Amino acid sequence: MENKKINSFQQTELSIREPDTQSPNDGLLNNIKQNIFKWHRTIGLITITPVIFWCLSGLMHPFLSHWFKPEIARQVLETKVVDQQKTEISIQDVLTKSHIDEFKSFRFVEWNGKTYYQVKLVDDEIRYYDTSHGNEIKNGDKLYAEFLARYFLDDQKSILKSIKLQTEFDQQYKYVNRLLPVWKVSFNRADEMDVYVETSSSRLGTFNTTSRKVFLWAFDNFHNWSFINRVTNNTTRVTIMVIMLSVISLSALSGLLIYGLFWRRFGKLTNTHQKKGLRKYHRQIGIATAFITLTFGFSGGFHATRKLEPNRLPEMIFDPIIRVNDLQTSSLSLSIDDERFQNLSVVKKGKEYFFQVFYGDSEDKASETIYLNANDGSVWKNGDNEYAQYLGKKFLAALSDEKGLSGECCEEMGERRI
Repeated sequence: MENKKINSFQQTELSIREPDTQSPNDGLLNNIKQNIFKWHRTIGLITITPVIFWCLSGLMHPFLSHWFKPEIARQVLETKVVDQQKTEISIQDVLTKSHIDEFKSFRFVEWNGKTYYQVKLVDDEIRYYDTSHGNEIKNGDKLYAEFLARYFLDDQKSILKSIKLQTEFDQQYKYVNRLLPVWKVSFNRADEMDVYVETSSSRLGTFNTTSRKVFLWAFDNFHNWSFINRVTNNTTRVTIMVIMLSVISLSALSGLLIYGLFWRRFGKLTNTHQKKGLRKYHRQIGIATAFITLTFGFSGGFHATRKLEPNRLPEMIFDPIIRVNDLQTSSLSLSIDDERFQNLSVVKKGKEYFFQVFYGDSEDKASETIYLNANDGSVWKNGDNEYAQYLGKKFLAALSDEKGLSGECCEEMGERRI
């Protein structure tokens, strides 16, 4: 009996003294652990909405871009041989007749069975002149835009709803399409088709049906958060996105610390047996997806910050002014292979001008571009290669110069700044 009392007294004494053996650091550590748990849950709740929006909109992109993408009859304008017999007046005479002394470029275009000179003026206005008599076609650029849109759609019957010139990218015509300015041609059809065409190159920018417009709206708002731009500016939008992506990365890192590296220490604060459903496997799922979440956050932040960089693409255009009097050789007197001739333009290298002749392929010859001196009509040997190098040096100089195509870079290559 006495031994039992002694044992019970010893147990009571041990239980009383046991807390005294615990180090003060253990209490601090437990407090830190609980705070990390708390912040991990809080961060998860904060980021759950943007993560869902980003993931769902990101999944929509490949499906709607590849498997559910609307189709169009043609995406490229077929290049044909230009009938020289329809050209009865030279480009020099056409411009002189219209009292035009300077321009930027010209080429042949054909629609509705007729051939026209397409001339880009100094103010970037595009005009059209009949090659048989040199008369200007009123609203020529708009008419040609409608022709191209109907050609790409293979639709000559649908009623034209509207046609307008677009000089900026927007929600429906994104920067990824690159081409500007373009004509937005809308048709009264069941699919509410909009076709974007660039008349200066006869290229298709893009085309949008009703379903694609809805997708573009959803992707732009849920993935790019463009709705923020309506309230503030692009810098604020990108900053908010980077903050949210940083929080997502912190959530993944804290999850790795809690459920991965230091699980033996943190595991005592949780009771896995009381959890039900997917919560029971929260640790395993979190560890499995932690690396993906980190790459998601870092790559998203990288792409978001890239949007803060200035767009240098508009500067990468070499559009020198051509003086009509500097083209001494008539465009009608050039030595051209009529059977392969597809188009004609003019380029400037330094202080020299050259007619740029485009040839299509034939049974024994491949397609090529040759250059004829505008003063005497002589052939510029290896002209296409040398002109490409000339442009490459010019654009490289523009990229390395904050002022773009500066006078110094042009003088280095022997060109007088216009």
